[in-house]
Amino acid sequence: MILLKPHGYEAYGITSTACLVPIDGPWLPLDPSCPNLVLASPSRLKRAHALCAHDELAETLEAVDVPDRQGESIWARERDFHDALARQLDVDALSVNRQPGPLDHVMLDLAGDLRGLRILDAGCGQGDLTLHLLQQGANVTALDVSPGMIEVVRSRASRLPDTGGQLATVAAPLEQSELPDASFDLVLGKYILHHIDVSSGALELRRVLRPGGRAIFIENAGDNRLLIFARDRLAGRWGIPRLGTEDEHPLTAGDIAGLRGVFSRVVAHYPVFEFLVLFDRQVLRFKSRRASRIIRGIDNAVHRRIPRLRRYSYRVIVELEV
Repeated sequence: MILLKPHGYEAYGITSTACLVPIDGPWLPLDPSCPNLVLASPSRLKRAHALCAHDELAETLEAVDVPDRQGESIWARERDFHDALARQLDVDALSVNRQPGPLDHVMLDLAGDLRGLRILDAGCGQGDLTLHLLQQGANVTALDVSPGMIEVVRSRASRLPDTGGQLATVAAPLEQSELPDASFDLVLGKYILHHIDVSSGALELRRVLRPGGRAIFIENAGDNRLLIFARDRLAGRWGIPRLGTEDEHPLTAGDIAGLRGVFSRVVAHYPVFEFLVLFDRQVLRFKSRRASRIIRGIDNAVHRRIPRLRRYSYRVIVELEV
């Protein structure tokens, strides 16, 4: 959030001390302590950033951090949701040798040789990725907002044979990890960016990565309007289950553009096309193997034959480089 104290910038619609808040995009930093709330488009917000950063305007425009109370509320809800999931897990029954899925393999292929790397598993959840990285000889820090999930990871990791990799754990939101600067060669994550404030999360990722370090994430994508309509208007009604937490949102083109403002290289990979398969999951519940094969075949055919439609898949792998 930016607290603006302008003098002579009435043309921007700001006539007194005000909080400038984007009206779209992933940021929602509303704060009741702000005396005047000004809603701004992303371009206007970018202009405000530019004004704040301009040396000649240092005396006329001041940017001051203010507490993000809404962010803290979101972290609390996410923590409680995933703590509850952790309590439902039978940890002893979870294998420590779960094989990576198809998207995991794509992410790991992009990551390359892992042995000896310092890797942050961002949003580690129950730890499937963490355990795989340890077994590849990486030194892994498992981070999750849920202390319950962190305990699950520790318990599962204690059953691993010695692979040479070392494990550290942190229970904290990614946006405020408090990890040391430039302490990781690589950050990996599965379905975490769409749970966080992407703008502040990106800055934290850049801070903890060494120069030239990379981050790779498997994510839900939000550029398919039909899927987003179904997610927002149909899920949770008429017997269609609503999955996930109330605060998450699939990554949008705006999120990707924001990442490009932080990292030197940003690539969105679409290794699969998931569209009709979501109908199979949410409505048909995978009850018919024949229907599932047909639906998966159609999605696969679209991915092979119509490359321009790949960006409308519900799955994306985002690769970032400092």
